[in-house]
Amino acid sequence: MAAFEPSLPWWSRTFCGYNDRFSSHLCFPLNTAGSAAEATTQAVTSVGGGEKHLEKDDELSLHGVPARDGDGASSRNGESSWEELPLQVTVRQTFGSSASAQRDPGATGTTVWDAALVLAGFFVKWAERERKDTPPSKKKTQKQHFGLPCRRALELGAGTGLSGLALAAVGGASEYVLLTDIDALMPLLQENIQVNVDTVKASARRRGRERAPVVRAAPLTWATSAGVPVASSETKQGNKNKRQRHAVDDPPDLVFASDVVYRDSNVEPVFYTLQSLANAPSRRSPMHVLLALSLEHDAAAVARFERMLRDESGVTLSDVPCDFQHDVYRAPDTVRLMHIVWETL
Repeated sequence: MAAFEPSLPWWSRTFCGYNDRFSSHLCFPLNTAGSAAEATTQAVTSVGGGEKHLEKDDELSLHGVPARDGDGASSRNGESSWEELPLQVTVRQTFGSSASAQRDPGATGTTVWDAALVLAGFFVKWAERERKDTPPSKKKTQKQHFGLPCRRALELGAGTGLSGLALAAVGGASEYVLLTDIDALMPLLQENIQVNVDTVKASARRRGRERAPVVRAAPLTWATSAGVPVASSETKQGNKNKRQRHAVDDPPDLVFASDVVYRDSNVEPVFYTLQSLANAPSRRSPMHVLLALSLEHDAAAVARFERMLRDESGVTLSDVPCDFQHDVYRAPDTVRLMHIVWETL
């Protein structure tokens, strides 16, 4: 069998230097306007030889979005109002510090991977199509495409939270978006959520929504075999336990993830975790799943994962056509974007 030889897109994170790849923060625009949609990275400033924890207004100002005064006017005279400024999701990467290296020695969760850009781009493209295709009079009864829009969404292996924050910002979920990962990555996820609070709220206002979806982070331990429920990895803090129970007892309509099947040992845990969420006792409707899976890491693992899905009763799997993906951030040769409908047994 010939080795997989990927044809990487020009924007691939593989081409980044060390700082952009591991220690900078990344901004992802919430539009599909060609070259204007190029994700950019800028270095995180250091204070006193240590990393600076980005304050919300500092982060937004760093990228040309000034802090607000009152009900949305710019704090700088003569500049555009908040509502007129382009929106973007900003996430911080922290592998450059010794503390983050201890939490995530493989740098799998503290950096942005190509598949996350593809999935975030898909959410942006979906929102753009919805704005064009759905008349205002039918917004409340709009037909779902790929499980969107939904009420409740959950991300597996959220890492920096880029994809989930993009989903929340474009209005893909009306009630909540829950970003899950290992307990050690909760500080990074919480920080990135706080940095993007204003972006999510501003986007909701632009879409005429009275409320923005709630974005939360919670640790999640994946299932290891059939019939084993997913569970919180935190047992001491009641708050996190409560959030985890909410994810299962009030099950998500949509589960999404990027680059979670990057090695063969992840195949069963990802499959059984999806199976557990799909068969939650309180579920009353099929679960939709969107997965962006990189083929350059372990194409054989992705193929085995697909076989398990196709052998499962009540599962329908299809690839998301390129026409429905982002105009820039799509990589059909290297990242496979799957849509799964999982019927409740």
